[in-house]
Amino acid sequence: MDQPWRVVSDLEMHPSRLNKEAIVLFQAEQGNKEFFDGCRLALDSMITFGLKQIPEKTDEDGPGLDWDSFSLIITGFVNRTLTGNLARDTVANMMASATKAQWNGWYRRILIKDMRAGFGETTINKVVSKNFPQYIIPVFSCQLAFDSVGREGKVVGKKIIEVKLDGVRVITIVYPDGRVDQFSRNGKELVNFPHVKEQFAAIAKLGCFLEAVVFDGEIMSSSFQDLMKQIHRKSDAQAQDAVLNVFDYMTLEEFEAGGSTKTQHQRSASLESWSETYGTKCPNVTVVGQELVDLDTEAGQLRYKDCLLYTSPSPRDRQKSRMPSSA
Repeated sequence: MDQPWRVVSDLEMHPSRLNKEAIVLFQAEQGNKEFFDGCRLALDSMITFGLKQIPEKTDEDGPGLDWDSFSLIITGFVNRTLTGNLARDTVANMMASATKAQWNGWYRRILIKDMRAGFGETTINKVVSKNFPQYIIPVFSCQLAFDSVGREGKVVGKKIIEVKLDGVRVITIVYPDGRVDQFSRNGKELVNFPHVKEQFAAIAKLGCFLEAVVFDGEIMSSSFQDLMKQIHRKSDAQAQDAVLNVFDYMTLEEFEAGGSTKTQHQRSASLESWSETYGTKCPNVTVVGQELVDLDTEAGQLRYKDCLLYTSPSPRDRQKSRMPSSA
């Protein structure tokens, strides 16, 4: 069986998409489970390790770190039983045990969530989806706005509407034990809003969540330009004034299944109820107001246009609105 770091090296050296697909297919045919398990850890956005800096190995080879030991150890990063100094010491010990090729070409790339070889979950899923479904990597996705007067056609009927906010989309997952993860709309982990995460964690530890839940919203700061400067900074981020404006809420199980059995009206009611109970404990979290309008009436169309124009800075944005669902 090919060593995974050698497979990654081959993928890195072959820029051709067809060559990469052929390499992935060969590994699937050979049943290289370790390679695909590692790719899942690196490329599944929902798996996070809570680690900031993972150094490269520059000294002599260690005796070698087997896959079973590595995968067992990192469960502590995933469930956050290994954090802070203990996490840093654990990373250092793993790096010391691994060979240079193992660490720099495989384990480190998993921990930084980047294989750095010109392939991702799209390449793997295209190759394995038909004959090797056990190797498919879940793809992160969320509900997006659409052009309300373009190719989707004119929106009609009774709909729940809300203003279009000028911020950055943030998906927040809160676990009953107080762990909180945040992601961009593309599944990139966000770490620069610790004050919001701390507020969610505090209420989770009060026992208000019986299972993991997902809050969908838009985070806003003093200005859109200031927010964009801070959102992906690796150090010295200044985003303490940022407020998360939440507009949807469901369980993690529903989110992973791709939809909820509850209507938008029911989810909005649950969100409002949650806010009334716990909102004062989360000063940097607010719930976006929603209202039901009949777009088959002139009054409904006028109200709809008011919401579209609320914060949109460009003509294109003025044609967009988040339309959760019919009532």
